[in-house]
Amino acid sequence: MDQIRPSFIREILAVTARPGVISFAGGLPHPDTFPRDAIATAATRALSEAEGRRTLQYTETQGDGELRAWIAGRYRTRFGWDVDPDLVIVVNGSQQALDLVGKVLLDPGADVVIEEPTYLGALQGLAFHEPVWRSVAAATGGLDLGEAADALRGGPPLMYAIPTFQNPTGRSYDDATRDAVAGLLESTVLVEDDPYGELRYRGDDLRPIAPRRPELTVLMGSFSKTVAPGLRLGWMVVPPWLREPLLIAKQAADLHSNHLSQRVLVHLLAELDFDAHLTTIRARYRAGLEAMEAAIDAALPEVERSRPDGGMFLWATLPADLTARAVLEEAMARDVVFVPGDAFSPIGGSERSIRLSFCTVDPAAIEDGVARLAEAIEATRSGNSSSPASTTGR
Repeated sequence: MDQIRPSFIREILAVTARPGVISFAGGLPHPDTFPRDAIATAATRALSEAEGRRTLQYTETQGDGELRAWIAGRYRTRFGWDVDPDLVIVVNGSQQALDLVGKVLLDPGADVVIEEPTYLGALQGLAFHEPVWRSVAAATGGLDLGEAADALRGGPPLMYAIPTFQNPTGRSYDDATRDAVAGLLESTVLVEDDPYGELRYRGDDLRPIAPRRPELTVLMGSFSKTVAPGLRLGWMVVPPWLREPLLIAKQAADLHSNHLSQRVLVHLLAELDFDAHLTTIRARYRAGLEAMEAAIDAALPEVERSRPDGGMFLWATLPADLTARAVLEEAMARDVVFVPGDAFSPIGGSERSIRLSFCTVDPAAIEDGVARLAEAIEATRSGNSSSPASTTGR
């Protein structure tokens, strides 16, 4: 426990709850995207006289069969990939998948290959197993393949990656990089995290790495970003040889994921036009991304930024004379918050970088928030600090 760092995002929630604060910090979906009425209707059906007893009873560890079939069918529709529903395991959000994979594959001191920077929830979840991190830097195409080859030499048990709209940078691997990574896996299991793949605003879908190397890949997915995070449901598609160990680990953890949420989702997905629902979400988030890109280019010309084609995050790097933590202090004084880049690095990198989420803030507020951020950068550079009390409620 002494080695586990708390989540910076969770700790900053007290600041974001203040009136007037513009938060670019949390990777939260916009509440207006939740299909509340459709979920209410689906819940009524799941609890009807015909189904209620089944819905409220224990179920199988692997998850509801109809829900697993829908997930498998979605991969067939999107990528022409035939997934066996028996290789789909429903979990309590994809975060649980990380926990289960770590329990099954990692001994203390095992090498784990990660992107630099990477999702801080993965760092937290896998840190319980006391790994030795092997980090691989970004490069043209999405990943430095030379560093990846070195890190994977010798067959470490696990590699964790987010090839599509990565958290925190928003970058994606191109097809050539995906092929190359699949080819580098000799005995290492790749945990391919894909919570954002449906949230594409520009360009064409890219096939996951999993169908290129299914015998060595665990593909994680989530309903949190496309339906509602409060349902706490995700899934993993697993190689046949890992299915039984992962199910035993899940039995020990929780017996099964929430059956009520699963049955509500089954009814929701049977009635909801899922693609039309996604079109609405994508339009909202694309407007937020474009507003943030325009605001940064106008107000922060010295800042280098990523150019994501989807997802929920934009990554920006400050000029060499600034650190993200120093700017954050001034930004909080102006009621705007973000996540400093070093929160996403187990080796202390990315001190000048910041992660900005554009999904829960409306475009007008994004422009205002970036303007406040520009003020914070100037105050940090000049040493002219503002006290939080002087700007509260702005």
